[in-house]
Amino acid sequence: MFGKGVYFADMVTKSANYCFTSTENNTGLMLLCEVALGECNEKYYADYYANLLPPGKMSTKGCGKNAPGGGKTLGDVFVPCGKGVATGIAN
Repeated sequence: MFGKGVYFADMVTKSANYCFTSTENNTGLMLLCEVALGECNEKYYADYYANLLPPGKMSTKGCGKNAPGGGKTLGDVFVPCGKGVATGIAN
């Protein structure tokens, strides 16, 4: 969707769609990661050349229809969680 790269999500339901299993292998894996994004290049639509970042940007952020409705702080790390809430983005 945004070119070559490593993809992360703040919604577990988004990531779970990529951890599917099959009848032959019913084991799926998911990691909880702390990600340092730096200055983001926000995208509202697919852009297969998004990995070609403009000057001053360090990552691409795909802005979607839903975002976590809250979160918890564990030590010094904020973990997004809770029911998804509408962001007002229409894509």
